[in-house]
This record gives sequence, structure tokens and C-alpha cells, in this order.
Amino acid sequence: MNLTIAEEIRNTYRDLRIGVVVASDIKNRAIDSELEEFKRKTEISIREKFTSDTLVNHPFIWAWRETYRSFGVKPKKYNPTCEALIRRILDGEKIPSINVAVDSYLLAEAEFMLPCGGYDLDRVSGDISLRFSKGLEKFYPLGSHEVEETNSGEVVYADRLRILTRKWNFRDCDFTKITTKSANIGLFIEAAKKEIPTEALERFTGRLKDLLRRFCEGNVHSFLVGVQEKLEWIIV
Repeated sequence: MNLTIAEEIRNTYRDLRIGVVVASDIKNRAIDSELEEFKRKTEISIREKFTSDTLVNHPFIWAWRETYRSFGVKPKKYNPTCEALIRRILDGEKIPSINVAVDSYLLAEAEFMLPCGGYDLDRVSGDISLRFSKGLEKFYPLGSHEVEETNSGEVVYADRLRILTRKWNFRDCDFTKITTKSANIGLFIEAAKKEIPTEALERFTGRLKDLLRRFCEGNVHSFLVGVQEKLEWIIV
């Protein structure tokens, strides 16, 4: 399986880098008490460092807000995924408990303040591409029975049959969601602007690898690719 970045994306986002973490033969479970403890500590740390007003001053939050604006999305209406998660924590909510694999990337997302999403690779059809939508493409959002349609020029992940994620990393589709039955998963962490250093992606992927190995076992590998240096790579 390949991840392909469309030429239009490469030309528009010349500073784009994507961290990819692929885990195979994992043993995913609903919950782990040690992981839950890590989540509670991270929530406390976030509430000590930020308020709802000061959060937008963080350079990573600012960078993703600017990235959303660049393809016509208002970040106040549609918070980038990492910002949405942290705002829920600041409002007193907990990092959600979905399953150990998903909880691991949500924890890393909160720790490093970068967006992350992923798929059950056994439910992906063909290669994954990052591209602009031509508009009016059907999308079946996670946790909803309503059908949405993409906007023209919206950045999406897609496979051969469907849109996998809308608004770059705002919402994943329901069909390829990671569940306790998922054995092979792919996770994607992005930085589209130079204000997010490559080192931050490296630390995120390293942390996520450690969490998945610790709580899901299996084989875990990571890739870090600059969009101008390499445009396609094998992930499974």
C-alpha cells in the first residue's frame, strides 16, 4: 500500500512533512488502566499551561489554523483536530476512551499539540492519497449516519473508493475507523508549515511508537517524509 501526495498539494504546501506510524498484528483492547493514568496526567498538564484564550498563541495551533484558512476553512467554526481535543480538555472533559490504539494517538496528540488520525488498513481500498477534492464527493463521517459532501478545493485523504478524512484532518470516515478488531493500522501526523519543526514530528512518532508497542504489542514502524524529497512510499 502506498501513500501518494498529489502534485497540486506538493506545489501548494512546499513545507509539508508527514509522519507515518504503521502497526501490524496488534492486540487492540477497549481500555488499559496505565494508559488512562497517562491521560489524566496530560490533562492536568494542559490545564496548567493553557486557557481557552491563550491556546491560539501556541505556534502549532496557529500554524494549523493558517493551514485550514489556506483551503477555505474557517478554523473558528472547524477547529483543527488537535485544537478541538485540547479545547475539550480545557473545558473539563477527559481525553476520550475509545480503544487502546486510538487512545494512544489521542494522548500523543494532546502531548505534542499536533493533529493525528488513522485508519484500519484492512478496510482501506487500494492506495491512500492526499489531494484536493473536486467537490460533491460523498463522505460518511465517524459516528454519524448522515452523508456529507465535500467542498471543491478541500484537502482530503482518500482511497480508491471513498473519502477517508475531510478538511485534511478534521474528521475521519466511519468505515475505516480503528476498533478493537483492528489488527493493522496506519496513523498520520502532519506539519504543513515551517513553523512546526521536523523535530516535533520525530518526537511525536517516537512517542506513538512507544505507546503502541507498550499497549498493543505487534510490529510498529514509522516513516518521516518531506514532501519535496519523496513523494510516494510503501507503508504496508
